[in-house]
Amino acid sequence: MPYNEPDATDPMTLHGAVVETDDANVQREMATCFIEEYMRMGYGRDRVLSMFKIQDYIGPYMAYRELGEAAIIELIDHQAAIWGGRRESGVTGRDADGNVTPRAEISKPQTEMETDKAMSSPSCGHYAEGGAPTTILMDEHRVIEHVLTAMERMVVNGVVDAVFLGKAVDFVRNFADGCHHAKEEDILFPVLEEAGIPREGGPIACMLDEHIQGRNLIAAISENMKSAAAGDEPARVVVFKAVRAYVGLLEQHIEKEDSILFAMADRVLDTGQQASMLEKFNQVEHGENLKRHEHYVALADELLNWKFTR
Repeated sequence: MPYNEPDATDPMTLHGAVVETDDANVQREMATCFIEEYMRMGYGRDRVLSMFKIQDYIGPYMAYRELGEAAIIELIDHQAAIWGGRRESGVTGRDADGNVTPRAEISKPQTEMETDKAMSSPSCGHYAEGGAPTTILMDEHRVIEHVLTAMERMVVNGVVDAVFLGKAVDFVRNFADGCHHAKEEDILFPVLEEAGIPREGGPIACMLDEHIQGRNLIAAISENMKSAAAGDEPARVVVFKAVRAYVGLLEQHIEKEDSILFAMADRVLDTGQQASMLEKFNQVEHGENLKRHEHYVALADELLNWKFTR
């Protein structure tokens, strides 16, 4: 280990001890501590819930198994009210009686006509009539966060999985960049400029620059992942560094868009502008593009549940 042996006289040395208890509230208290920590780090509701479902995170997963998903969601909602968790996406919701329910069961379109009107894949939020374009973009953020969680977990496991990374790169290039960022760059940002928000020297310029940074990091991962998986140590260092940098970049990028840029858009864009944006989103996600969108939402779920082996 790269550390000295623990020094009993050092007040900063961490010590742990096993304490047996039959207190039924222990799992709830432990789960609450995890949720509070993740919320204070800026994680959204859906990403926090997803971490409880991953077996590699032993403590959260044990609480998830012991308490059940409904109880974990209740704890997440409580902590979100305290720490200001991000707006909920399409993953969970409540029915008319207040029961925790998958949102797809609440708002899933029942006919092809309603599907056309909803203008989006049921598994990635809904372009519900009267909804805001920023809600759609934030729902897509939650999907992207699933892949960020998986990429982060790969690094935690200390492995370079070329098959996983190939799928992750495909997802980023065709969903995060090709679908999501394209909506922002081609639809949202121009409308914000028309509303008086300058492209240069403001949040739009910052977001565009970070999109470019992300593409460069994904290129580095793509170029080195096969060599790294084959045992090339310099390539392995490049991949781990690029994955960490990409996850960190996207996490803070998403937070800035959710809490600053999208809130600004909701304030300055009138109902006509928002309706026009929704129609353009519909055109982007029409026909074969909708099937493509659904494919990558499913891929995000596959990556979130990926099993890494050393």
